[in-house]
Amino acid sequence: MVIWAYDLPSSASAVSWAVIVNNIAALEILLDCGVLRAASVVGLAGLGRWVVGGAVLSIVGLGSGEASGVLGMTAGIQEALGLG
Repeated sequence: MVIWAYDLPSSASAVSWAVIVNNIAALEILLDCGVLRAASVVGLAGLGRWVVGGAVLSIVGLGSGEASGVLGMTAGIQEALGLG
């Protein structure tokens, strides 16, 4: 997706789904397991990526919300102590 510029968000979504299906097929072959188990592994990996990515973004202050992460906590502590 870095190489080609996509005009429509739907085309980027289609590429993402194609990658997911490809990963499931590859895991099914490599692990010699069924589609359900391979899809579970891909789903858990996606969930883990979402959780870790959200945590990292929150820590550096780029998460959702007005005051999130370390920067938001620091500002909140300063405000609570009357230093801000």
